[in-house]
Amino acid sequence: MKGGITSGLVYPQALLELAQEYRFRSIGGTSAGAMAASLAAAAEYGREPSDPKGKGGFEKLRDLDEWLSTGRNLLSLFQPSRSTAALYRVLLALNEEASRSAGRLSKVRPHAGRIWAGRLRRLLVLRKDAVSFWAGGISGGALGLALASCVLRSVFPHSGSSLALAASLAIVISGFSLGLVGAILGSGLHLFRIATGHLPRNHFGLCTGRKDSESPSSPDVLTDWLSARINDLAGLDPNGPPLTFGDLQRKGLSFREGGTGGGEQSIDLRMIATDLSHNQPYVLPFEQQLFLFQEEEMRRFFPANIVERMTHAKRSERVSLERLPGVHFVPDAADLPIVFAARLSMSFPALLSAVPLYTIRQSAFEIRRVGERVVLEHPDEDLQENLFSDGGIASNFPIHFFDRWLPGRPTFGINLTQMPEESFEAELPVTTQRGVTSRKILRAECFSRVSSESPGEDPEFVRSVYLPKANAPRRPEWVSIKSLAEFFGAVWTTAQNHRDRTQAMLPSYRDRIVNIRFSRGEGGLNLAMGSDRIESIRRKGRAAGKMLRNFTFDEHRWVRFLVLLDELEAELFKLRERFATPLPYEDLLIDGVARGHPYPRSVAWRQEALARMEFLLHMVGQWEDRQVTWSASHPGWGDARFFEKDGPKPEGSLRVTPKV
Repeated sequence: MKGGITSGLVYPQALLELAQEYRFRSIGGTSAGAMAASLAAAAEYGREPSDPKGKGGFEKLRDLDEWLSTGRNLLSLFQPSRSTAALYRVLLALNEEASRSAGRLSKVRPHAGRIWAGRLRRLLVLRKDAVSFWAGGISGGALGLALASCVLRSVFPHSGSSLALAASLAIVISGFSLGLVGAILGSGLHLFRIATGHLPRNHFGLCTGRKDSESPSSPDVLTDWLSARINDLAGLDPNGPPLTFGDLQRKGLSFREGGTGGGEQSIDLRMIATDLSHNQPYVLPFEQQLFLFQEEEMRRFFPANIVERMTHAKRSERVSLERLPGVHFVPDAADLPIVFAARLSMSFPALLSAVPLYTIRQSAFEIRRVGERVVLEHPDEDLQENLFSDGGIASNFPIHFFDRWLPGRPTFGINLTQMPEESFEAELPVTTQRGVTSRKILRAECFSRVSSESPGEDPEFVRSVYLPKANAPRRPEWVSIKSLAEFFGAVWTTAQNHRDRTQAMLPSYRDRIVNIRFSRGEGGLNLAMGSDRIESIRRKGRAAGKMLRNFTFDEHRWVRFLVLLDELEAELFKLRERFATPLPYEDLLIDGVARGHPYPRSVAWRQEALARMEFLLHMVGQWEDRQVTWSASHPGWGDARFFEKDGPKPEGSLRVTPKV
């Protein structure tokens, strides 16, 4: 599930639809998608209530969805820290004004008056920083009145009644003008100080996800709320020990034959967070004990029951923390609360604070070694702070999480995009042959045709919710770029999403990824959406779930088989060619021991490896012989490989990529 802050409102309805058809075995997401993934995993864990009269996990998820969609409940989850509250209020008001302006301009033809009126409204949003705005306004107004009065008295020392009236009017106008300038400057300087001072000290976020310790009593905010809801969906005490990845792994699903399937993980949950200090993403839960945390610092980001559980992780055999009280290793999957991973992945830049974890400096292993162990003593000298931010920075749509060469069960993706308001036609209820009602359609000119294949047109591609067929033509969404802001926005979006988007266009991927298109007033950072927009998002989620319920797994397996064998065949032919020339790998296997290569192997191992390669190359040779025979018996076949001919397009590429 893809990230997108409030766009995540689309997921509960989609999950509720899918839950009627499937059990959730493997669940992944990034950012807001990570929050949805954690809720889905908890709901699956608690699908069958322990109390026969109680509600199951997905029944509770339906209630949660209703709560999120009511009034300003969603907005209430995001509470700024006291030090950043003024900046938060101004940015929230600017976002609301931009959303309203986009809606107005999409319905009427813009002209200079409306454009300048919109700019003035955006400037006046600074009044949300009330103290600085009015203090600056009063100071500027007083200065304006004083200056205007002095100037007019010196220019017109003896004035008649008409001149006096004009002078008074000039004084008032000057006072008002400088008052407005003063208000803007006063508020602007205050907000600048917050952005450059308080925001970095708050770990580069307006909200920590928890209540400010100095703030008055208020409802639970994001992290506390999410922690309690995860436990509730799982059928656990909302304030008790948290649901962990280990709990999910030990859960046996009822549809399995013979219990839990021989110890195989029952619910596999994964998320991505971005380590800005390492400039790379990490998959959560971490596979190794790489990171540490400071207990008191972590209490700023997580409720007490989460931190308490994390402090009971098993100790490292190589590193001693006895001289660093309050410093602990992040637990492995068995003991890691899933809300911890979700919060790391959801750390949207500037909105939610980055979460600090720590790594051990390489120098500490050199100077703190005592026998076979490293004894850490000084946090400032031995530890490095690593800031974890939103997983969507590095991978916003991790459709690759659970992929196998040949799938044994369906895996689905929900892709979210935002397009300008003018891209959408008027709302029209349309029922498709798939039995799905889609309320909005997009203009055909908002898409590009970039493929030469033409297996037939699919009129459904203009729906705001669309699940393409495996052989549908590729039609990337097209957005006009006119302004500097749109240009840099497109640069960021391309850098962030280009790998995920190109992968999602491949056959055997695009037929299992439902595309949900939002207008720019829906989802994203629009925290204060009205009920009509929220209901539109939920409606799209429901439609997406219904489409995926009609997914044909046999069709997908067939296309995936063709895609894999086409690429595998091509690479095997290249392997046979490369193994022999121009630098024979046979010599490398025979003489490698004497050359001192890294990852050394014994002579016996190398001889066995050579025998296995000879077996593989013989098989590839027979494969090529069959290709020659097939081509000769089928006139017009040409030079195409067996699986290449009339295969799915565009072709994929088998390559080795790092496991993050």
